[in-house]
Amino acid sequence: MGASGGIFRKNPVFEVEARLILADAGGMRAATLPPLPRVEELLKAFQEQSLSLRFQPDVEESYQQMRSGPRLKSFRLTGLTGLFLYDLFLFLDSPLFGLDFGRSLVVRLGLVTPLALLTIAAAGLVRGFWQELLIGFSMLPAAAGLLFLYQGTPSLVGIGQTALIIVLMYSSGVIRPGFRGSALALPVWLAGDSIFLAWNGELSGSQSVQAVSLVWTAAGIALMTSFWLERHERSGYLLQMRNDAQNAALNAINGELVRLSMVDPLTGIPNRRAFDAALKAAWSCAATLRQPLAILMMDLDEFERFNELHGRPYGDTVLFHVARRLRDCLGDAAMVARYGGEEFIALMPEMDLARAVERASQVCQCVRATSLPPSAGHYGVTVTISIGVASLIPEAGLSAVELLRTADANLYQAKYLGRNRVFPAA
Repeated sequence: MGASGGIFRKNPVFEVEARLILADAGGMRAATLPPLPRVEELLKAFQEQSLSLRFQPDVEESYQQMRSGPRLKSFRLTGLTGLFLYDLFLFLDSPLFGLDFGRSLVVRLGLVTPLALLTIAAAGLVRGFWQELLIGFSMLPAAAGLLFLYQGTPSLVGIGQTALIIVLMYSSGVIRPGFRGSALALPVWLAGDSIFLAWNGELSGSQSVQAVSLVWTAAGIALMTSFWLERHERSGYLLQMRNDAQNAALNAINGELVRLSMVDPLTGIPNRRAFDAALKAAWSCAATLRQPLAILMMDLDEFERFNELHGRPYGDTVLFHVARRLRDCLGDAAMVARYGGEEFIALMPEMDLARAVERASQVCQCVRATSLPPSAGHYGVTVTISIGVASLIPEAGLSAVELLRTADANLYQAKYLGRNRVFPAA
């Protein structure tokens, strides 16, 4: 907030203006999100195009970035879980299906497991389409291993087909590769199954047709599952984006309301409400640290007569220029606020009375030297200000009201002694 920005991060006295800065930052954060109307258009277009699985390029890029990390984490978990379950069947191959244990050991642990682990590791090294492709093909080693184990045993063809379908359903419903990955992997699945069935020449034509039909049906269901799961995920992404955009817009509005409630609309500096909140924080801080806290209570001299001579619109212009001049003059040393009418007030932490009076004298000079625009033929218009100064170290039994009361009484003395001065004097 202007020249006073640096110290706001150092002292609780400026907590209020820091909140105003954060309110502005909330609006900046909202600006980094797509505007709410555009998000609504994207969501509507996506819902209307029931077979679409692509966004506009910029949204597609952000979507892919968003899903890459969680998808990789999910793939690692479900892939390792599936591999563990797959390897458990090593102990059932021989007693249930009469398979050679050594052959099962070589296929499951010697071939499929290393390939699966390699695929899981490789998925973390790529992004986008290639990651999607690896996930889509990740269960192929398991399927190929099963078909190889059951190949050449006509009585186990049904078991092999069932196992293939289970692996296929686990891939599409649990691992959940993207639709593109599934669409590219499924033809390989089906080709492998066709080879498996061809090697089992003992099957009749009708048995082969039944087996192929069963796997093709499962493949179709798996493909549809992948499509609708991805579409649901994409729709959820747009809904979340809309929710974020709505929250950002609401936060921006709330931030603006906070700012407006604590900023004087005429001068653009903090108002009395903001000052009261800052004084409370500053008083508590000064009491804790045993440090002095000073206030400058300032009032433009004979401003009512000034308004009568030049008009209230011009008086408002003068208030605006004086407010800016006060803040520029005090800089990082104080929080300047409009206290009401032609009254201003400055809050200065860690400032004893002598230094506060010195700064107040500088303020008097700054205001006298303020360059004001001409008023209805009057050139060289000037204003002066009277300032009451108070400073104390908060102690038990005292309150910030005492500090304000002392500064107000000293302002009255400055007026009584002739205006355009500071009381107590340097």
